[in-house]
Amino acid sequence: MMKFATTSTAGMLVRLKMLLLTGLLLALAIIAPGSGGQSYAQNPLPPFADSWNGVHSFLTYSPNGNYTTSFIQSIAWRYDFGFSVGKFRTVSERHGHVELRYLSEQYTDDELRRIFRDTANMIDFYEERGGVRYADPVYTQVLAAGGVEQEMSSFTALRETYGRDVLANERAIWLAAHELAHQWWGNMVTNRDWTHFWLNEGLASFMASAYKERRFGREEYMKDIAEYRANYEKVRDAGKDRSLVFPDWNRPTREDRTLVYDKGAYVIHLLRQEMGERAFWNGIRRYTRKYFGKSVVTLDFQTEMEAASGKSLRTFFDRWVYLRQS
Repeated sequence: MMKFATTSTAGMLVRLKMLLLTGLLLALAIIAPGSGGQSYAQNPLPPFADSWNGVHSFLTYSPNGNYTTSFIQSIAWRYDFGFSVGKFRTVSERHGHVELRYLSEQYTDDELRRIFRDTANMIDFYEERGGVRYADPVYTQVLAAGGVEQEMSSFTALRETYGRDVLANERAIWLAAHELAHQWWGNMVTNRDWTHFWLNEGLASFMASAYKERRFGREEYMKDIAEYRANYEKVRDAGKDRSLVFPDWNRPTREDRTLVYDKGAYVIHLLRQEMGERAFWNGIRRYTRKYFGKSVVTLDFQTEMEAASGKSLRTFFDRWVYLRQS
């Protein structure tokens, strides 16, 4: 049993417990205050909503008015635990085997459905391109205060202003598409260590743009690619280009992050051009299927893409990934 420090969220104290039941089964709980010790009949529901990794398991009350809500997840990684607690409005929809949950304090039910109307299609697209079904029975998206932009296992926290952006422009969905892509590339296929971080972020960025290509057309995709390229070339022209496989990730600079995200996505686009459509997407499926639920290094990605293309990609990877002189 591991206990986390008491945390204050929106003026309410939250205590957390995590119980590791087996190597792959995780039970998690939030113990939070109710409404001044009222009886259960008077206070049948908590005064605020919460979200965590996995599926809601049960809700219990104590005589002092506190309640405990528990979640269980069958597959979990240590680095992507997370939770959110607030006075959220919750909207739920069913898409195939997945329950979709949208949480917000400031948007109406109708607005939440409009903000996240692409979520179901994103899941379908990533399942198709990766060749693997979404791993959990629930996916939650939380619009939270501040500048949060973070994927966690089976849910994502997004800044509240993201909702306004999408309501004003239906094409402003890159952030949600990127974070959802991490449920495949970043969470379930994850870098063995942070020196290969580009496999997480470069692929998620590229796949977000690939979804926008499916949704809005080639021109929208190429706008993203042009932005990735411009951001990368700014770093390169400043003399700060580096191999995408870093010697360490102890003190990454702003430029290093640009390389991991933007150069990474741009290089995958160039690899798509190098291999051709059929071989490239076959390679993405091979890589995702083989390593789903496992950790990877760059050579694993290269090997699967070479197997799909039927040729060596060493020259490409030496030039664009490792920055080796030919």
